[in-house]
Amino acid sequence: GWRPIFLYGGAAVNSSVGGKGSAGNQKLYGSVASTGAGKRFTLAEINAATNNFDESLVIGVGGFGKVYKGEVDDGVPAAIKRANPHSEQGLAEFETEIEMLSKLRHRHLVSLIGFCEEKSEMILVYEYMANGTLRSHLFGSDLPPLTWKQRLEACIGAARGLHYLHTGADRGIIHRDVKTTNILLDENFVAKMADFGLSKDGPAFEHTHVSTAVKGSFGYLDPEYFRRQQLTEKSDVYSFGVVLFEAVCARAVINPTLPKDQINLAEWAMRWQRESRPTMGEVLWHLEYVLQLHEAWLNKDNSADNSFSSSQALSGPQDGSVEVAKEHPNQDDEVDLDSKNTIGSV
Repeated sequence: GWRPIFLYGGAAVNSSVGGKGSAGNQKLYGSVASTGAGKRFTLAEINAATNNFDESLVIGVGGFGKVYKGEVDDGVPAAIKRANPHSEQGLAEFETEIEMLSKLRHRHLVSLIGFCEEKSEMILVYEYMANGTLRSHLFGSDLPPLTWKQRLEACIGAARGLHYLHTGADRGIIHRDVKTTNILLDENFVAKMADFGLSKDGPAFEHTHVSTAVKGSFGYLDPEYFRRQQLTEKSDVYSFGVVLFEAVCARAVINPTLPKDQINLAEWAMRWQRESRPTMGEVLWHLEYVLQLHEAWLNKDNSADNSFSSSQALSGPQDGSVEVAKEHPNQDDEVDLDSKNTIGSV
């Protein structure tokens, strides 16, 4: 089973301290819940919310475990992530996720509703994001494709979330696993960053980087971080750059069916566009500027010909991108959420 978590300065509790059984656990849970980690759910509540983990309610699978759609607290929709107890990464990610989300609040970060740790189960309960992952709207699914404006707005939302991570805390926080499957869309297609299990606090003021073992996802991983094992917020910037190309091209970051020089999207992009790496704030500024230009173009187009709608104006390049993706099915569609596609996950 899992070992108990001792976060935020909470004292370790063994069988001889704080009573036996539930009394000792209550003391431990209190140290976690009091930090703003959300509600502590009982396993009975989780079972009721997921109909005893009904497989028909599974909405995602990753290295951490399965994600179920459920309802908590009298009908509130939620995404319920159940850790696989046989995964070595589960414990560390469970602790990190609670630690990070207990101190982070932002419109473009997925909110943690609560957690459950009972009978060897480790479960996280999040706000439900009705439109799933950004990736699922780019290629590899039957969902309707996003317009160019929607893609831009989704990327801007994710950039705002990452910019907050990098600047909103004393040392900043580095996400370390930025990819299109970790950018979720709510019912209004507002984008939010998710999955903070690999996140790390940024370097202390007198340091330029954090020395740490390499973790991340193939295709998105910063080569400088991989080579030097020195983590900075610029590693997130690199990964987000890959996300931008993925959104523009509507193709997987690794596609072995393409010509050799195009298999890796990031390497292909860097061959013709290589510049010094900006900050997340600079990336956000440029994206918002592009959105303003796009909206101005649409307004000018509509005033010139009212019979030509915005959706028609975008349908050409949008459909073309989607068609390219359909012409090149790829293995990444099947393995992106699998733990084998994450470096250092086990």
